Amino acid sequence: MKRPKYIELFYSLSEKEIKEFGKFINSPFFNESKRLVLLYNYLKKETHKKRDNISIEAAVSKLFPDHKPNDEDIRKLHSGFSLLIEEFLTIKSLRRHGSQQRLFLLKELRKRNLDTIFESKLKEQWSLSFDFRLRTKEYYPDRIKFLKEEYLYFYFRHETEKATKASAETDRVTELMYLTLKLNVFINERFEGVYGDKQEKGLTKIESVFNFIETKLRKTVKDEPELYVYYLIAKLIYFKEDVKSVLNINKFIAVNKEHINPDILDYFSNVLFRFCVTRMNLGKYEFSGIAYGIQKEMENDGMFDRMREIPNMTFFSVITIRIYRKETIWAEEFVRKYYGKLNPAVKDETYRVCMALISFANKKYSDVIKYSANLKTKNLAYYLFVKSALLKTYYETGDDKYIHSTADTIEHYIKRKQEMNEMMKRSVSGFLRYVLKLEKAKKEGGRYVGALADMIAEERKFFHSGWVRQKIKELAEKNRG
Repeated sequence: MKRPKYIELFYSLSEKEIKEFGKFINSPFFNESKRLVLLYNYLKKETHKKRDNISIEAAVSKLFPDHKPNDEDIRKLHSGFSLLIEEFLTIKSLRRHGSQQRLFLLKELRKRNLDTIFESKLKEQWSLSFDFRLRTKEYYPDRIKFLKEEYLYFYFRHETEKATKASAETDRVTELMYLTLKLNVFINERFEGVYGDKQEKGLTKIESVFNFIETKLRKTVKDEPELYVYYLIAKLIYFKEDVKSVLNINKFIAVNKEHINPDILDYFSNVLFRFCVTRMNLGKYEFSGIAYGIQKEMENDGMFDRMREIPNMTFFSVITIRIYRKETIWAEEFVRKYYGKLNPAVKDETYRVCMALISFANKKYSDVIKYSANLKTKNLAYYLFVKSALLKTYYETGDDKYIHSTADTIEHYIKRKQEMNEMMKRSVSGFLRYVLKLEKAKKEGGRYVGALADMIAEERKFFHSGWVRQKIKELAEKNRG
C-alpha cells in the first residue's frame, strides 16, 4: 500500500507539536471523528519507528475492527487526517505571525460594523509598527494590507480626508517596500555568485535606486535606518569600496541597532563578513582584520547557534578567515560543531572543501589529496580553492609532474566560465603564473630567484599572493644560505 500524505505530515511534527496536535484533534470544535482520534493515538505510539516502517494495514485494521473498510472509507480517513494536520499547521503559523491574526480580526470587525473596536485595534496595530525590532521581512507587505483596511473603513464611512491620508501612506510604504526589495535582490544576486559578475534583473537599474534614495537621504537616515543600511551595503558591493566604508557601515549599525529587526541585523553582519572575506581572498589582505572582527561578533552573539541552517558560503568564509589567522584547531571544531546545519544538497562538498583547506594549512598534504579526490562541484569558489590547494600541495611535496597539468586545468576552467568576472580571472591567472615561475626558480635558483623577488615586489595583489610571496622569500633565503 502506498504511504499516504498524512504520514509525511505527521512525521514533520516535533515531539512538542505532536502533543499540541493531540489537544487539537481531541477538541470537538476541530474534529468530531473518533476514528481520527484513534489514528492519532496509533501513530503517536509508533513514532519511535521510521516512517517507512509504519504499517498502514495495521492502523486500518485497528480503526475498523468490525468490518473490512472499502476504498472510500480509507480515502476519507486519509484525507480527513491530512486536512486536520494542515489546519493545525495553519493555525500555528498564524499564532507565530501575530500581524496576520490582527489583520483577519480587523477585516471581521469592519464587516460587522464594530467601529469602536475596529478603531481601537487599528490604533493598537499602528503603535506596534513603531517598534523597529518587530519589523520582519513581511513588515512592508503587512503594513500595506493594514492601510487597505483603514482606507476601506474610512472610505465607506465617507471620511474622505482620512481615507486620502491612508491612500497616500500606502503609496509611501509601497515605495519603501520596492526600494528595500530591489536593494535586497541586488545584494543577494551578487553574493549568490560571489566571484562572478551577476547581471541585474528587472527594469530599474541599481544606479536609479541609489539616485532616488539620495534625493531623500536625510529623511531615510532618520526614519528608515534599515533601508539606509541596505543602500550602504549595495553601494559597497557595486563600487567595491574600501575598508573605511565597511567600518562606517558597522558604526551606523551599532548606533541604530535598536531600530533594526534582529534577524535583519544578522543578515547585515553575514553580508558584510562575506564581502570582506571575498576581498581578502582576492589578495586585499587589509580586509582580513575587519572580517575577523565581524566573525567574532557573530560568534559571540550566538548567531551560528540561532541559525537553523548556515549558508554554505558563510560556513566556507568562516573557515577561510580562521585559516588565514592560523586558527586551524578552531576551524576544525567549527566544522565538527556546525556541519549538521549545512543544506544537505551542498553538505558533503562543503565539508570536503573546508577539510582540504584545513589539511593544507596543517601541512597534512596526503589529506588534501584525499579530500580533493573526485570532488565534483558547480560552486566556482569551491573549485578554485580546492584546485589551488592541490596545486600548492604538489609544489610543497615536490610532485612537479602534476603542477603543469593542474595549472592548465584551472586556466582552461576560468576561460570557460563566462560568469566569472575579469578581475577574478586576472587574479587567479596571476597566481598560476607565479606557481609555474616558483617551480622553475626552485630548480634553477641563483639569479632567477632574485629576478622573481624583484618581479613580485612590483606586482599587484592577486589570488593567494601571500603564499606566493612567502615561497619566494623561502627560496631567496635558501639561495643565500
